Amino acid sequence: MKTTLPTLFLPALFLLALAGAAQAGSPTIPAVVQAQLASCDARIVQRAADGILRSPQTLREPSLLIAAAIDQRYAGNADEAAFLYLAMRLRMARQLQFERDWRPELMALTEQLNAPLIMPLVEADPARARAVVQRVLAWDAATPDPYRERALAAGGAVAEQVARADAELAGWPAQLEAQPGRVNQARAALAQAEARVADVHQARCNPAAPDSVHLAAARQTIEQLAERTVKSAPVVMKRAGGPIKSAKSYSSRGVWLPVRMTYTVVPVKGTPFYAEVDVVSTITPDRKLGRVKTTLACITEHATADRPSSLRDVCSDDPAARRR
Repeated sequence: MKTTLPTLFLPALFLLALAGAAQAGSPTIPAVVQAQLASCDARIVQRAADGILRSPQTLREPSLLIAAAIDQRYAGNADEAAFLYLAMRLRMARQLQFERDWRPELMALTEQLNAPLIMPLVEADPARARAVVQRVLAWDAATPDPYRERALAAGGAVAEQVARADAELAGWPAQLEAQPGRVNQARAALAQAEARVADVHQARCNPAAPDSVHLAAARQTIEQLAERTVKSAPVVMKRAGGPIKSAKSYSSRGVWLPVRMTYTVVPVKGTPFYAEVDVVSTITPDRKLGRVKTTLACITEHATADRPSSLRDVCSDDPAARRR
């Protein structure tokens, strides 16, 4: 079923998709963990981010920390976001000595989309920056890194470049302390970042929408009920002229949950046709799916892609659409 994701989630998911799909075989974050990262519950986000940080996959592909960092920021875990982001940059600086491919483009996008939301946190407060950097360096020293080992084994310019990146991170808080103008600029940027983060957080905690950890189950429930409605509708069975081989959703409209779904109905005999289903649903106080009502709006011979532009709603605008 084709659905539309809220745009507030697209930057992190886009970066994640690029990291996972740009090269076959690259580690990816499972969909269930992505949903946890996008939750309104900061504790759920923390557990998901901790899992990514500890994952052996992250040692091979530190870009997986990008999603964890930005979602920690949206969840209000600011110091965790800064820690994950700086840890990712340190590890990717080593990785890029050996594996580039799509990663430079990924880093450029990260600097454009995510850094302005995270970096002002630490740049605006040198003491905070020092604490976060010390935590990153301690974690890095205690955590295996295959790219650090490869750099040390390679020696020469590669080892020197890696050592330079380590030294730059270690010395960065002192540089901030010596540049009050830079700190003041970061404080101004931080106000804009906080406003953007607040917008995203408010959207993720929208009481009219299910929490992301419940979203997939809610959509599945609605899809099952809508399919049942299609298969049992008299007008559908009449048009099918006999048993129905399958009725599968292939598109829907709605921001969080479907409000109109289109099903392809395939009779055992005869040509396929399409069923439109209206959906009305409620959300419980704990942001799970509540009541659901599905109603067959009409059947039509027009696939979504083939409908004339004049048919804004095929059920009301197409004289050939059948409702009963």
